Parts: sequence; C-alpha cells; structure tokens
Amino acid sequence: MKEIPSYSLSGEEVGRIGLPEEIFDIEPNQGALHAYFNVYLYNQGQGTAATKGRSQLKGGGAKPWRQKGTGRARAGTSNSPIWVGGGRVFGPSPRPRHREVPKKVRRLALKSALSLLAKRDAILGLEETKVDPPKTRIFAAFLSKVGLQDKRGLLLVRSSDQNLTRSTSNLPGLKLRRATDVNAYDLLNSDFLILTEESVTALREVLQ
Repeated sequence: MKEIPSYSLSGEEVGRIGLPEEIFDIEPNQGALHAYFNVYLYNQGQGTAATKGRSQLKGGGAKPWRQKGTGRARAGTSNSPIWVGGGRVFGPSPRPRHREVPKKVRRLALKSALSLLAKRDAILGLEETKVDPPKTRIFAAFLSKVGLQDKRGLLLVRSSDQNLTRSTSNLPGLKLRRATDVNAYDLLNSDFLILTEESVTALREVLQ
C-alpha cells in the first residue's frame, strides 16, 4: 500500500496515510479519461446558441425584382440564405445539452486521475480540518509551509462544515470538495491533492 505524509495544520509532518493500491496505483486508462473529458466539457455548454431561418426573419415578403428581363438571377425574397442578411440554413437551435458517461467508465476515469496524481507524488495528507473560529490565514500558512502557495489544488473531505468552507473560500489556489463529489476533470486540473483519513475511506466506499 502506497503511503503519503500527513501534516498538521501547522505544517508539521505527524504521520502517514495509506492509499489503497486498487484506487491509487492502477495503470491510467487514457481511453476512459478521454471519454469522460469529452462528455464533461460538452455538458458545460448551455445549449442556448440559436440563429434564424428565412421564415423567422421580418420582411422579405415582396419580390426584389421582376422575374425576367433584368439580366440578374431570379430572386423571390431578400430573406434567402444566399443573400447578405438572409436566414441561415441548418443553423444551431436551443436544445438541452446533457450526455451520460457509463458508471464503469466514470469510475475508471476517476481511479486513473487519482493514480496519475499519486505517480507524480502530488498527494499529501492532512490530519485535521476543523477550524474554530474560521480563519483563512491558517490554511494560507499551511499551504505556504508545505510549498503549495502558488499552485492549484483540491482539498477532499468526507463532509464539510461552515467554518471549513469559510476558511478556504478566499484562497484562489485551493478548492474544497467532498470526496464523493470529486470528478476526474477537477483532479487533473489540479497541481496537488490534499486528503484526510476520512476522505480516503469515502473514496474507497465509492470506488470499490
């Protein structure tokens, strides 16, 4: 079982946290990651793009010129798609944007992302996350102590509280996530990952 150092909020190493090999030490599956990323990014679209066809434009009811004798091509309406300012043929229209990733592919992508971070030694542990009263400077000092103050990362917890949320929300480089809600995109868009014993247990329950 791979182990990572666990730190206190003061930045001192206080122990080790074991990472299950079946989650953090698999051969990353690029196909699963690619499939998940495609669907994830597609689902971020709003599906509100729209253009007007010739029947939706105002005007254009009168024939621009007579049918014959002008030397010009025949034209029935100024709303024709071949005219400047005319309607668009087969343009986009508002529609729901949502696709699903098979559960097995989604879980494999998540394991692959976790394993990639583990292979880069970009995972560390945190012994305690309770802060009372909430203070941003405690987490800012912790990130500075472990050399992560200028990087982007995730802090995974089993469950959050208002104090923890308020303590981390003003740190631009740190995002707080519940372990059961994290996804492969967020993981691979991060330079580091911070775990607690409870969040490792939650990941094991979800992925095994």
